[in-house]
Amino acid sequence: MKNQFLVRWFWTLTEYLMVFPVILMISGLLLPDKFAVVFTFTLPLHTLIAIVIARFIDKFRNIVIMGIGTAYVLLVSCVWLFASFDNSRYMLVYFTGTALFFFRGINKATEGRPMMFFYTGGLFIHGISLFFLSRVKVINPYFNIAVIVSILYVTIALPLANRYFLIIESQQKNSLNIMPKSVVRGNRIIVISILAAIGVLSAGRFLLQGLELLLGTLRDMVGWLMGLFASTDEFSVPPPENLNPSFEELPQAESNPLVEIISEIISTLLTLIILFFVIRYIIRNHKRIIKNIMEFFSRLFSRFQRWSSSEQSYIDKQEFLLKIDDLKGPSFFKRLFKREKRWKDMNDNSSRTRFIYTKFVLDNIKRGFHFRITDTPSETVERITGEMKGS
Repeated sequence: MKNQFLVRWFWTLTEYLMVFPVILMISGLLLPDKFAVVFTFTLPLHTLIAIVIARFIDKFRNIVIMGIGTAYVLLVSCVWLFASFDNSRYMLVYFTGTALFFFRGINKATEGRPMMFFYTGGLFIHGISLFFLSRVKVINPYFNIAVIVSILYVTIALPLANRYFLIIESQQKNSLNIMPKSVVRGNRIIVISILAAIGVLSAGRFLLQGLELLLGTLRDMVGWLMGLFASTDEFSVPPPENLNPSFEELPQAESNPLVEIISEIISTLLTLIILFFVIRYIIRNHKRIIKNIMEFFSRLFSRFQRWSSSEQSYIDKQEFLLKIDDLKGPSFFKRLFKREKRWKDMNDNSSRTRFIYTKFVLDNIKRGFHFRITDTPSETVERITGEMKGS
């Protein structure tokens, strides 16, 4: 994972979406209705502020960060308390929520371990929370908000979590710097297919209703056409105004059941004819259809086994050493938030070895050592040992 503060805040935001319904329920039960939703949606801002603060005061002791964090949490809690115009019984809720998200941001900004994100656990949390939100009357007004956030979580977090887990898995053994394009493309196809299947299954009831509407329209059209040619109804004449009461009004003519039967038969025949042609096409071309389907899935899953020569080639992770004379200075904004990698950021022996070598060479370059791109790492170390011994 990258170390920029916006990237780390983005992952804390995904964690926030994962438990959003639970936070919304707690806020709805403990806080006034007009402040529960606002308080819930502003919690990620405290995490962002904490990450920014941790980046600026990265070189200070933990006690300084703790003091600044405590002061910030108390200030925000007091602002919420004064804004709500209620007694101090809500102070504990404001303080606890702000403190949890603020110090979570501090933790994310300073830790060197990889981010953890449990997408499946979030689905379970959202499902259980939506069940309670729909059943409990006190928190039922927040149900629509939770549904919207759940939809966003399902549609947005799935490809992100999938990509993240693939990157972490690929870096476990050989510490690759890049994800192969074939894996990315194949994985993207799978994610889109899963989302499309979820959409079709979710709209299954509407598809059935559309099919019924289509068949009903076809039946009505056939009945209308048959009625033009086989109608037995007579033109009705309005009765005179001074009708003798002794004459009873004749009942209206009923529709001919024969026409309805014929229309049903024709509709059924048309449907059967369409199905016949579809089934006949499948039977005649079943070998080609099966072959195309198998080739599609074969191409899809072979993407994960095909590593091209360019994707297997060696990646020089010390490339910045070879081009140090041509590097342009970073912008002021990048220098402001840039933090060099530390020893605790290294996850395996290979990365630790590269870290030691890089620091050793860069330190000697600053002392006057002239780096040559034609030298191997061992030759570079020998030259540094010989040339810089007396300096």
